[in-house]
Amino acid sequence: MGLGQRKITFKKDTNPSTFQQQLQETYPSLLGCGGYELLRTWSGSRVALEPVKMPVTGYTTAFLANDSQLGQAICYVRPIQRDLEASTQIEV
Repeated sequence: MGLGQRKITFKKDTNPSTFQQQLQETYPSLLGCGGYELLRTWSGSRVALEPVKMPVTGYTTAFLANDSQLGQAICYVRPIQRDLEASTQIEV
């Protein structure tokens, strides 16, 4: 599911609910999926991605702006599918 490339500018002290709302307004298809996770490139790599672990309170701009999370890195959004349909049954 290609969400496409977009630039989102968040206010400095965005709380988790505002962060999620703004992300869903930019990518409306996130509303119908089972959630999402944020990823970043590994340091020194432009190919390998690693998840940005969401804190218990949710993503905030203060959390993501921290150099150990995103800093100046590009952030990628990966939708998580809610239900997977099994088209065939496998017998073992």
